[in-house]
Amino acid sequence: MIIMGVDFHPEFQQIASVDTDSGEIEERRLQHAEEARCEELVEGKATTSDEIRKRIVEIGIRKVAREAGLHTDTVTLIARGSPVKASTLQPVVKYIQEKEQRAG
Repeated sequence: MIIMGVDFHPEFQQIASVDTDSGEIEERRLQHAEEARCEELVEGKATTSDEIRKRIVEIGIRKVAREAGLHTDTVTLIARGSPVKASTLQPVVKYIQEKEQRAG
């Protein structure tokens, strides 16, 4: 069984989990500005909002992959709503947020 704990702060979230079967402990600190659009975080994997997935498709998977420094297969998984590591999701969200700031 995996037990998770979350501590919310104005600037970040501290997340800790322990796998009671294996004894594996994981700790993460998510900065709100960087990973604010994570919809769900389970067992160290995150999905993003429908809004971000829609923007990935509108911009184009290849362009997002190139700008975020990721493989197109990874960006395709993100666009489909598949869970990926939060650290993998972060450059995609950051790129889209920066693109929106420049446009608006």
